[in-house]
Amino acid sequence: MRRRFFVGVFYLSLINFCCSEKKITCCVDSINSHKYQEYNPPTTSVVKDSIINIEYFSHEFKKTGIYLNTGFQFYQRGDSNYIIYLNGDKDSLVFVNLFQSKIKKVPINHLIGKNQKYTLRVINDTLHLLNSETYKYGQILIDSNFNLRLLQILDLKFAFTSKNLFLNTNVVIDKKIVYEKPYLFLTYGNFKTKNNIDSKMIIKIDLETKTSKKIIDYPNKYKRCDMLDFYSTIENVSDSIFALVFHKMDFFAIINKQTEKYARVNDSFFNSQFMCYDRNLAANLAYTSKLYDNDESNDNLIYFNRSFYLIKQLGRENKAISPKIAILVFDNTLQLRLTLYSDHLLARLSFPYKNGIVVINDSLTKAHYYDFSKN
Repeated sequence: MRRRFFVGVFYLSLINFCCSEKKITCCVDSINSHKYQEYNPPTTSVVKDSIINIEYFSHEFKKTGIYLNTGFQFYQRGDSNYIIYLNGDKDSLVFVNLFQSKIKKVPINHLIGKNQKYTLRVINDTLHLLNSETYKYGQILIDSNFNLRLLQILDLKFAFTSKNLFLNTNVVIDKKIVYEKPYLFLTYGNFKTKNNIDSKMIIKIDLETKTSKKIIDYPNKYKRCDMLDFYSTIENVSDSIFALVFHKMDFFAIINKQTEKYARVNDSFFNSQFMCYDRNLAANLAYTSKLYDNDESNDNLIYFNRSFYLIKQLGRENKAISPKIAILVFDNTLQLRLTLYSDHLLARLSFPYKNGIVVINDSLTKAHYYDFSKN
């Protein structure tokens, strides 16, 4: 079974990230009136996708909950491809083989606390697990039989001397750790500041010398108004660089690990609808619910086969409308090459596979594989 999706090759200027001081606005209309602008994607070329039935694990997935887990990760071993996540009870690491109808649960409660918050990242055969409350960091080997073996555990409190600093967890965004021996790069925030913005956006930790430093300035656009869900995604690219994109702003950058500076930036590539957040209405559940519907978010960044895939969850007028996504494909120079639109899909649940990416639908029953090898 195959479907056709229209792809537009285009370069758009980002509408100003606009928030007046007297009136909360978004990049399209006033957030207070909740006006909504539907996307009208260009139709200049065609991409096909393959649909894979994954109902065999849908029940387990729904039981766990999209936001109850800690960190969806992609893990490849030989010819097998797995989605890994920490289940809602935080007692098992779940390995889901989408294409062979297999689920494997590995006990992990001997390594973590049930009522604590974590950030995790799988790099090669090593699970990097960081307790966001105690600052304990562990490297755990996943052996050939899927057993977990603790390699080392370190206390990173020395890098967080202020009580106002906090580590981001895998609640909304799943990629908050980059590791390049001996350095650990982490996203973090400050409880006491606007949008939780500290003086810098990344903490770089030398695990051998037990020293740390804050690196990389925030773009000025990100300081102009309050926003709901402050997060950034970081994705390793090579020994020398990693990529960064914000959850609530189209600011896409390459960071040099040694110079600790921007190597390349693209902040003008999509007609976005990011919205400001009126904190005076935080107790108004109707307002917050409407904001989550109308607002846009960059939910995943994938570097794969020398291309970047930025997967956006687009805004919708209300919950009765199916969730829409946009998949933006960039080359190594951060030039936008094409954009694909589709609906009924969850941008966060996207993973690299073969010559493209897989995205899971909103009913958690099907995986859509997009092959970009001919584009």
